[in-house]
Amino acid sequence: MTAKHGPSWRLRPGAARTTSRTATAVVQGRQGARARAEPIGGGPTAASRGRACDGDRGQRAFRPGCLEREPVAALARFVRRRASGAGDLPQHLADDVDLVGRALVGRVVGMRGGEAERNGDGRWRSMANERLYDSKMLLGALYRSELAQSLARLGYGIEKTHADGRFEIAGVDRAVVEAFSTRRAEIEAAVAERGGGNTADNQRLAQRAALMTRAGKRDVDRGALRASWQRQAAALGFDAPALVAEAAGKSAAAARDAVPDLPAAPDRPPASGALRQVELPFDGLAPTPGRASAPEPSPPSPAAAAVEWAVAHLSEREAVFARTDLLAAALAYSPGAAAVGDIERAVAARETAGSLHAARLPGAEGLLTTDRAVADERETITLMRAGEGRGATPMRARAVDKALRGGLLTAGQKEAVKLILASNDRTVGVQGYAGSGKTTMLRRARGLLEKKGYMVRGLAPSASAARILEGEAGIGSETLQRFLARYAGVAEGRMTRKGEKDMRAQFAKTALVVDEGSLASTVQARNLLRIADALRIPRVVLVGDAKQLDAVDAGKPFAQLQKAGLKTAIMNEIMRQRDPALKEAVEASLAGDIARAFDTLGDNIEAVKRDNLAGAAAARWLALSAEERANAGLMAPSHGLRERINEIVRERLVRDGTVHGPAMTLERLVSRGYTGAEKTLAANYMPGDTVAFHRPYKRLGVEKGDELRVAGVDRGTRTVNLEGADGRAVAWEPNRIAARAGGVEIYRSEEIELRAGDRIRWTRNDAGLGLVNSGTAEVAAVRDGKVTFRLEDGRTLDLAPGDPQLRHLDRAWASTVHAFQGRTVDTVIAAMEANHPHLTTQKSFYVEISRARDRAELVTDDRAALKEWLEAATGERIAALEAVEPETEPARAPKALDRDLGL
Repeated sequence: MTAKHGPSWRLRPGAARTTSRTATAVVQGRQGARARAEPIGGGPTAASRGRACDGDRGQRAFRPGCLEREPVAALARFVRRRASGAGDLPQHLADDVDLVGRALVGRVVGMRGGEAERNGDGRWRSMANERLYDSKMLLGALYRSELAQSLARLGYGIEKTHADGRFEIAGVDRAVVEAFSTRRAEIEAAVAERGGGNTADNQRLAQRAALMTRAGKRDVDRGALRASWQRQAAALGFDAPALVAEAAGKSAAAARDAVPDLPAAPDRPPASGALRQVELPFDGLAPTPGRASAPEPSPPSPAAAAVEWAVAHLSEREAVFARTDLLAAALAYSPGAAAVGDIERAVAARETAGSLHAARLPGAEGLLTTDRAVADERETITLMRAGEGRGATPMRARAVDKALRGGLLTAGQKEAVKLILASNDRTVGVQGYAGSGKTTMLRRARGLLEKKGYMVRGLAPSASAARILEGEAGIGSETLQRFLARYAGVAEGRMTRKGEKDMRAQFAKTALVVDEGSLASTVQARNLLRIADALRIPRVVLVGDAKQLDAVDAGKPFAQLQKAGLKTAIMNEIMRQRDPALKEAVEASLAGDIARAFDTLGDNIEAVKRDNLAGAAAARWLALSAEERANAGLMAPSHGLRERINEIVRERLVRDGTVHGPAMTLERLVSRGYTGAEKTLAANYMPGDTVAFHRPYKRLGVEKGDELRVAGVDRGTRTVNLEGADGRAVAWEPNRIAARAGGVEIYRSEEIELRAGDRIRWTRNDAGLGLVNSGTAEVAAVRDGKVTFRLEDGRTLDLAPGDPQLRHLDRAWASTVHAFQGRTVDTVIAAMEANHPHLTTQKSFYVEISRARDRAELVTDDRAALKEWLEAATGERIAALEAVEPETEPARAPKALDRDLGL
C-alpha cells in the first residue's frame, strides 16, 4: 500500500433503464415536476449514500508508515445528468434518454474521536476503504430497494427482471427500452469483443469498456434533444405522459384510501421451515398419532420473509456468509417490499432466536452462519466417530503387507490399501495429492477386497468422474447424488423393519468408495454417513484431496472430518509430472509457497492486457500441433471467459478449414444456476426460459423429463405459465415444489452452430444413449438433416433436430477449472485474472498446474499482482463450526497414519 491515492471513487448505481426514461419524460412533459422526477430517476438515495460514507463501517485513514482505524468523516458529492453520451451519432441524436445520478466519494477523511483529540489539528487524511468496494452489491441492492419504494409510492408498478433484484417499471415496452439504450449496447459489444462475456459477469471489464468507449463531453441543445426523444418515442408508440398520469392517479387514490406505503411481498415463501424441503431434516421422531395440529402461524412480515428466503438462498452454497451479502439478498428478494432497517431488525431477531450466529473466529468479523449448518457439521462428525471400531476387517495388517510385498506401489499407496483392508473403523479416508496414484491404489484395493468376498461400489460427484473410476479402477460406479436419492428414505429415517433387514443384508459385505471426496458437500456427507450407519455398511472409503477445489454446495466435510480425527492415509508421492521443474512448482503450490512456484514456472507465466486474456490463451493452444492439442487442457476460471476462448478458437478453426462443411443452427439450453430458494420465486422466471422437470408431478400433469417453456409470469398470483411443444398449458406455482432437491432446473436459451470438426461436451446425462454430463464428442458430419457425432468410446451417434439431447451441449475446446478437476493431460494452458475476488485462489492455481504431466502455461493480466493476490487468497472455506466455536470445535489429531507432507 502506498500514499499515492486517486482523488475519489465514483459510485454509479444500477438503476432500471425504465426509471430514467420515465423520469426524463416527467421533466420534459410537466413543468415544475422536478420534485416528482427526483425519486424516479435520481442517483444514490440518502440511505445508500450514508452507507457508502458512514465512517463507522470500515473506512481507514492512511498515513505513510501507518494505517489508522479511527472513526472518520468522509466527503461525498452527488451529481446528476440527463443524457447518456452515447456513440458517434450526430449531436441531436448522440444522447439517449437517461436521467442518472452518481456519487463521488472523496479519498480523504476527517478524523473524529481519539485521533482528533490526540493531534488537535483537524486535518484531513487519505482514506483506504477496500470495504467500500466489497460492499458494492449491498449498496446497489439498497439503492434499488429504496428506488422501488419511491416508485410504489408514486403509483408505478414494479416488475422484477433479474434474480439479483434489478427491476423495471411496468408498462414500458422492451422495444422502447432497447431503442433508448445505445450506450449500453456499446459497452456490451466492447466487453464481448474483449472476451468478458456478460457485463454482469465481468464488472471490472465493463467499467473499463465504459471508459474506453465514452464520448467526450460537449454542450447539448436541451430543446433539440427533448424534441428528438419525443419524436423517437412517438415512432415507437410510447406515451410517457400517459404512463406518468396513470401512476399519479394511482398514487392519489392510494393516498385517499390510506393504503400502506409498502406493498406486500409478491413472492412470499412458504411458512417458516418449508424451504427446508431442499434437504429434509431428520430428528429421529415420528409424528405422534392423535396430536392436534398446531394453529396456523401468521404470515411473516415482508422483512422476515425476505430474510428467511435470503438465509435459505445463501446457506445452500456457503456454510458461512457475509452479513452484507445477507442484507443484499434480502433486499433483492422483492424490490421495495421492505426497508433496510426492517430487514436489519429481522436479522437481529434471528440472531437473538439462535437461528443465525455471528462468527467468533478472529479475522472473520461480519460473517454469519446458521444453526442448521452447525447441526449438520456436528452430526457428520458424530456419525464418523460412531463408526469407530464398528467396521469389518477384511484382512489383517500383516496379511496386507505380505500381499503388497514386492509390488510397484509407493509407500503412500501401500499405506492406503492397508488402511482400507485392515482398519476396524467403518469410515476411513485417503488424502491423495494430485498425481499421487489414487486410481492405481484403488484398483489394487478392489482386487484384495473382492478376493475376500466383498462387493466394491464406487460413488463420484459427477457422471464423468464415475465413468473414469469404473474404467480405470474397475469399480462399478454411479454418481453420489443418484445413490443418495435412491436411499433418501434411509437417510430420513423412513424404513420399515423388513426394508431395513433386507437392505442390511444387501450391504453386509460392501465397501463404498467415494472418489473426489473434496467435492462432496456437508449435506451429502451427512446423508451418506446416515445411510452407512443405518444399514451397517462395513466400509466407507473417502478418497480425495482437500487442497483442491471444494463442492459447489456448502461445506468442506472431507477436510473437516480429517481434522476431527478420521483415520486417514496420506499419499504424498507425486508421480504425474514428468518434468522436474513442473513437479517442483506443483509441490511449491501445495506448500503455499507461491513465490517459489512462480520462479520455477518462469516464462511459462505470461502477462497480457486484461482484454486479451482470452485471445492469448486461445493463441497458445492454436499454436500446438493437432496431436498436441488432443493432449492439452485449455482452462478458464469463469464461464464467460471460457465461452470467449471457445469463440476465438472456433473462428480460427473455421478459417483454416478444421471446422468445415454445412452448418446446422440449434437452440441450446444454459442452466441459470439458481439455488433452490431462487427457484421458488416466480419473478425469477423470464419468458422464453425452459423449466425441466426431473420428477413426475401428477397434479400438474407433468412427467419426468418434460421440458416446458415459460410463456409468462403472473406476479400477482406468483404463478408461472408454462407451455409444452404440443401446445398444452400448465399453470405452476414454483414456491410449492421448486425448492425440492433435484426437482426442476431452469434454463435460458441461446443459439449454437455446429459443423464437421466442432468439438462439444454434453451438459446432461442420457442413460439411453450412453452419454454422461461433461463427456465430449466431435461432430463428424452434418448432412441429411442430422448431426453425426463421434463419441469418446469410438461409437457414432446420429441426432436429428428435435432430439432433446441436442439442446444439452456446449463447445468443449476450453473448460472451467472446476470442471477440469480430476483430468490429466500433457500440457495445460490456463487463463487467470490477477485479482478475481472469488476465482483466483491457491486452490485453483494448484488444480490448474497439477493437471499437466509435462508443461503448464499461465496467461494473466498482471504477473506481479497475481503472485501477490495468490499469496493471500488460499481459497480455504470457513466451516460453520470453525466460525462459531473456534476453540471448542470437535477436533482430534488425525490418527497415526498421517505423515508429513515432506515438501
